[in-house]
Amino acid sequence: MECFHGKPAACSTTARDKLKDNYGRPFFTCSDRHDPCNFWQWGDIYESPRPRCKHGMVCTVRKVKKEGPTQNNLFYCCPQIDSCGVFEWKEIEPRLAKTGFVLFSDPLEYRYKNEDTGETFTSTNINAKEAYEEFLKKYE
Repeated sequence: MECFHGKPAACSTTARDKLKDNYGRPFFTCSDRHDPCNFWQWGDIYESPRPRCKHGMVCTVRKVKKEGPTQNNLFYCCPQIDSCGVFEWKEIEPRLAKTGFVLFSDPLEYRYKNEDTGETFTSTNINAKEAYEEFLKKYE
């Protein structure tokens, strides 16, 4: 996973309050300590890789604010102030969270939740996106 600079992102875990739901949850931030960008993403929710702009940088995600049929849709664009003009619609993907694992299962099964719909499912696959695709195939 890369930050907006195109550098490997640093992984950390939340450690403020043990009573909070997010305690111990992994997240990624920019690894550049001298000039950090504002990249931030939960580590247990899958997000597909972002395209690069003509400057070679990882594109940023923005939301359409103007009223109309595309309002609130997400798109990729150049993160630079002097934009190179790159524009690409972001496909809507489910936000998946690993919520634990099933005790005493052999092989080990992981429990997942689709944050958008609330549906939960289990899979032996540790990769959230692949697990969700397998889950959907069962109901085709």
